[in-house]
Amino acid sequence: MRILLGFMVGALSMLTFHQGMWEALHIMKIPKLLLPHAFALAPAEPWGLPRIANSCLFGGVFGSIFALLIPRFTFPLWFCGLLMGGVAAVINLRFFPDLTGSSRDTAWNIYNGMRMLLLDGAYGFGLGVLSPLFIHGSGGWSGFRHE
Repeated sequence: MRILLGFMVGALSMLTFHQGMWEALHIMKIPKLLLPHAFALAPAEPWGLPRIANSCLFGGVFGSIFALLIPRFTFPLWFCGLLMGGVAAVINLRFFPDLTGSSRDTAWNIYNGMRMLLLDGAYGFGLGVLSPLFIHGSGGWSGFRHE
């Protein structure tokens, strides 16, 4: 049940926090970090799903992993979520650059890295904030596990 709830929290965090940061970057129009509108429906690799569905799928996978790790966390969940977002950014840039809209040779461009850390950091923060609402035993809002 924890895995399913983690998947749900991960997908929800992707729809709210990640896409919220995406739209904020779009609205701010910062050079080199500019993105198209959030909630993109264009097909994405590897399965041709709409980009938002693909993002929710991978967000759910990372959310399931996060949910399994919650009992081991000793820091606040929002901080652990930020760390998880950083890990997700590195994994995405290293193994799935097509999902990020980059090619393999430009994936490690400094601007792509900054963009991914902002987006996936927001996603991870959302994991940490939303987890206590859905996952029993996550320690409540303090983020610490209470026995």
